[in-house]
Amino acid sequence: MPRGKKPLQVCHSRESGIQSPWNKQSYRFRVEPGMTKQMNLKENISYSAGGILSKVIEKSEKLDITLFSMAEGTEISEHTSTKQGFVYVIEGKGVFTYAGENIEMLPGVFIKMEKNIAHSLKSSQNTSFILVLT
Repeated sequence: MPRGKKPLQVCHSRESGIQSPWNKQSYRFRVEPGMTKQMNLKENISYSAGGILSKVIEKSEKLDITLFSMAEGTEISEHTSTKQGFVYVIEGKGVFTYAGENIEMLPGVFIKMEKNIAHSLKSSQNTSFILVLT
């Protein structure tokens, strides 16, 4: 990380899902009664120059599904989650650090996460992934 730059912090907002404080862009997609129950995730990927976008796909008491799109060179600082879940990488390249272990983020990689374990992310290319918390 360049000197003087701090890693980006993740801020959780109960109202709109996960909010990105660095660009204030968060989107909420919900499957409502009568709507189709399918979505092409790749069609919903977009990148913000130098930023991170999150799109809430589904949110309930038992399930949170969010599509993240990290622009090249961005990072999410170390944090923990009170829920268990997994990350599935759709496209791009980066590093997911989980409990001190570096895991290469490449398309098709599945990363299981236990609750309360420290983790962070850094993208070396535009990178999109699904985060599912249960």
